[in-house]
Amino acid sequence: METTAIELPETEETILEEVLLQELLRVTKRTLQRWREGGLEYIKDGRKTYYRLGVIIDLLGAKPNQVMDEVDFRKELSISARTSLRWRRKGMILYRKAGKHIYYLKRDVAEIASEMEGVRLERGF
Repeated sequence: METTAIELPETEETILEEVLLQELLRVTKRTLQRWREGGLEYIKDGRKTYYRLGVIIDLLGAKPNQVMDEVDFRKELSISARTSLRWRRKGMILYRKAGKHIYYLKRDVAEIASEMEGVRLERGF
């Protein structure tokens, strides 16, 4: 699945609509509802729900467009779910968990990808 880059303003006071946040984090409306029930701050305006960018940055450790979910992580590196779990347990990759979802910083994934490419070249693959 190809994702497009979404530019977010620099200020942490920026307000994100729920639909945009769902798209950025690849989560359902129900997931965001569970996170709200768990204490995630939000703003309700009639029937629409909004979130402050600063709160989302605190949750994920980065802006939503700077993180990658578990599925994209495994696809990017061509690894199995078991391998990603083993890497997390060994501390080989930093991650942030939000509910049941696991997110990685894109820059960390890029570093691992370049390391893996170097190893493949050394071995002649």
